[in-house]
Amino acid sequence: ANKRKQLDSLQELQLLLSKKDYKSEEDHIRISELTDRIRSIEEEIGYDPLANVLTANDIAAKADGIWELPDFIPTQFPELNKVLGYTENGGFCRGAVHAVIAQSGFGKSTLAKCFANHWADIGHSVLYVNYEEAEAHWDRVLMTQLTGKNVYEGATNEEQIKYSKIFKERLESWGDRFMVRHDPDTP
Repeated sequence: ANKRKQLDSLQELQLLLSKKDYKSEEDHIRISELTDRIRSIEEEIGYDPLANVLTANDIAAKADGIWELPDFIPTQFPELNKVLGYTENGGFCRGAVHAVIAQSGFGKSTLAKCFANHWADIGHSVLYVNYEEAEAHWDRVLMTQLTGKNVYEGATNEEQIKYSKIFKERLESWGDRFMVRHDPDTP
């Protein structure tokens, strides 16, 4: 709630400050009020704008230690690992937040599922939070990805049984290490 109040105040303050016309006495009073409100909220939450700031001297003091690579979770794509983590053994830095951003329909969810499948295969625990797809649809897409066969395009009954078995075996090999949370109602 404090963060929301702070953001609202900052937005209003920005609008007032960016106003190109002559600022009236009322504008100056409102700017002071907003500034005081923001300071009050910062004091209440113990905000220190310099708390996480590093200087060049701080970074230089750590320079000798940056030769040790951080803990990476590699993907199945060596070139992507290089881009994300300096070497083919790199990848996503453990403990960091990573965003995959692209237009709708460009494969963000598919890429995330590929990573999840790979990481579960190599022994990591994976939680996939699905905000977009209905549960029944997601399960069918996962089956298609894991079996390498779209069983919904004219598969015989025997093929459906065969691929269902492959799908179940793969999931059972992952056990409790692979978890999915369906939450399509969350924006």
